Amino acid sequence: MSACRENTVDRRSLVRLGAALLGTGGLAACASQGSAGEGKSASDSPRVRGRSATPDESARVWKRGAGKPYDLDGGHAPGVCSLPGPNRKVRFPDPDKYKETERVPGMCQLCSTVCGTIAHVKDGRVIKIDGNPADPNSRGKLCARGQAGLNHQYHPERLLYPLRRVGERGSGKWRRITWDEAYDELARRLNACREKDPTRFAFHQGRSRSKDPVSAFLNAFGTKTQLNHRGLCSAARRAANLTYLFESDWDLGDYSHSKYILNFGSNMFEAHQGHVAGAQRIQEGRFENGAKLVTFDVRMSNTAGNSDEFFMPRPGTDGAIALAMGHVIVKEGLADEEWFAKWANVSLDEVWKNVLEEATPEWAEEISTVPAADIARIAREFAAAAPRATTLCNRGSSAHIKGYYNDRCIILLNGLVGSVGRRGGWCWMWTGGMDKKRFKLPPQPAKTRATSLLADPPEFVLANTWNTMRVGEVVYWYLAQERAKIEVYMSYNLDSPMTWPEMDVTRAVLRDEEKIGFHVCINPFYSETAHFADMVLPWTTYLERWELDARGAYNLKPYVGVRWPIGPALGEAKDLREILPELARRMGGDMAEQWFARHDQAEYMAEWSKAIPYDPKKYSSPLEFLRAEGSFEDPDERPYFEPYLQPLTPEELAGSTTDEDSGIITKDGKGIGILVDGVAVRGFKTPSRKFEVYSEFVVKTGRNEDTSELTRIANSKGKNRAPSHRGHEYELSP
Repeated sequence: MSACRENTVDRRSLVRLGAALLGTGGLAACASQGSAGEGKSASDSPRVRGRSATPDESARVWKRGAGKPYDLDGGHAPGVCSLPGPNRKVRFPDPDKYKETERVPGMCQLCSTVCGTIAHVKDGRVIKIDGNPADPNSRGKLCARGQAGLNHQYHPERLLYPLRRVGERGSGKWRRITWDEAYDELARRLNACREKDPTRFAFHQGRSRSKDPVSAFLNAFGTKTQLNHRGLCSAARRAANLTYLFESDWDLGDYSHSKYILNFGSNMFEAHQGHVAGAQRIQEGRFENGAKLVTFDVRMSNTAGNSDEFFMPRPGTDGAIALAMGHVIVKEGLADEEWFAKWANVSLDEVWKNVLEEATPEWAEEISTVPAADIARIAREFAAAAPRATTLCNRGSSAHIKGYYNDRCIILLNGLVGSVGRRGGWCWMWTGGMDKKRFKLPPQPAKTRATSLLADPPEFVLANTWNTMRVGEVVYWYLAQERAKIEVYMSYNLDSPMTWPEMDVTRAVLRDEEKIGFHVCINPFYSETAHFADMVLPWTTYLERWELDARGAYNLKPYVGVRWPIGPALGEAKDLREILPELARRMGGDMAEQWFARHDQAEYMAEWSKAIPYDPKKYSSPLEFLRAEGSFEDPDERPYFEPYLQPLTPEELAGSTTDEDSGIITKDGKGIGILVDGVAVRGFKTPSRKFEVYSEFVVKTGRNEDTSELTRIANSKGKNRAPSHRGHEYELSP
């Protein structure tokens, strides 16, 4: 052990040496080798600085790394020999190993972060996956899972052919069928369902980036029964963001320029949505900008273990800690009173009296177990660092029945210290991915006006109020209670029996042919969900399919990347972009007449990406530019800092009216901005055109009251609940 401390011996060398010792008689062999080069030629020796080491050089390396005798009196017990030995790798990894490979840019899809990748292809096979330095979000970095994508691509248990159930559902008995058989049976069943009731066709997805072919098919079919997993994912957090902003459901701290990062239950260093991009910037903020990272989490996560301070509160009590910090900030005069008076839609005094006055650190300590003195100290530090201070939360704070309120409490801290939208503070983007206005989809079918109880359950008040969140976990309960029925159920990249806590209910419903008439599962592997299907279709991996894609942009400006096939799919695997158009053609009638049913995939992508600027001297088209570079970010676009301060142009103000009391500016009946200090600016895209600490919209929505006047002023997101929600009224806190 003492030798390990005194000599720099990397872990890989120790593993290599351990393997050698196991094969040569253990520690005794270590002592018996004597001169390192004995019995070996120079070509058998390790390479040193790009050349072969001589036996004498190897011997010197061996002796230099020699350990001292164990100090048994000092408590150091014998263990693995720590000597590097003569065969240690001094050029690892070998820089020439991938020199002759074809490098194919793409985007990972093994989690929701969608990092840019470079696939090294040799003889038609991917032999390594790296990060793409040209990707503006992940910037050439890739996590362990991304680098292990070869396992996903070439796993021996990949599904390569369509399967049809032959025994009882869930019995695991199958026969291989052709794609023609699969298409024909599905087309027949879908046509029968469409004729009877289109909404009884349900598409239930897990992690999906192929939104456009799914929406196109379902709209043409005439159903909105598109389901997902968001209720068990990030719905509460997104709703909290939307309550304050309306414009965006995803916050993006400007961590690179921050001085203080207050983390509630997020594991950014390992599993956050956007973790590779976010973790890089957090570490930049810490090691290049002196930022402090404080984490509250119920377990020692990778992020908690790498934080400057870590506290372990009771589960679900993050909001109490945040409120107590707010109590200290306001009581001690540490709040940014000027910013709050100008941009919050209630006064600081109202927040104190209605929310913060009773939320003392001592009260929070009793609830959370976090010491009151630490809560107060951290609150002072956070306020002192503002506006270059931001909160960070996901899952840990929001994955509770009161998670929505937890995250509203946490977000409030940013408003109290005036860090909202500021450099180094709590920021957001107006788009969750790429710029959909600039990169418009090719022609799509008109949106169906059908309603869906499963996709918009009345018990989930805010799930579809701003964005369509499709709360999928109630599906099996609704079917069990016969509140809904599914004729054809298409599950896609979903493993609900492993995801939903109510496994007994899920399993029983999936096996019941009265509740689910026919179940087709699309997946690269035979999953638990596939086990309960009637037909299983082999899905391509992310290395075999087309996509334009992007994620929440940590540079605070939109970008776009491409995912495209590195070669033919293995076996008979197909992507949704092949499956759904072919199904539409097989169904015939108006389904077959849709444009999406007749396009070529490369043609579709070329149309979608046509607005990307490119150098015609180097590339033949925008799509060819993307395929060569992997991504595009407009260098002329400014980061999305303080968008609420953006002045309204004379053209925008022409024909507008300004309310004397509120200062809200409207045009053609819709809000466009607000007058602040005599200047007409955009403001926030909320009903008050300010940061909505107090939400009248949420209260009215819970009561099923008309919110159209509020959303008219917001001129952003938000709508009334569906008529089917009548009778399901709830009192939500403003």
